[in-house]
Amino acid sequence: MEESRSELERENDGEATEVVRDRFRLSTISIVEAQAKKNDIKISEPIVACISDLAFKYTVLVKSVELMKKVLKIRTVGKGP
Repeated sequence: MEESRSELERENDGEATEVVRDRFRLSTISIVEAQAKKNDIKISEPIVACISDLAFKYTVLVKSVELMKKVLKIRTVGKGP
């Protein structure tokens, strides 16, 4: 039973991530289109999708680093020696 619950939780997490990613993409598209119109330029859809995906991955990375900092009880994360 416990194994099934964790599978269900992982599935729900995956679905939630997809919803957040979709909303993030729509917000990014809206922002990029507004900026393009403001600057009187055109940006292709694949470029907008790429910008959105990169920004989303960056936010996921930042969240992961923040979690790692909490777990390790450290204040900053550097590049190393």
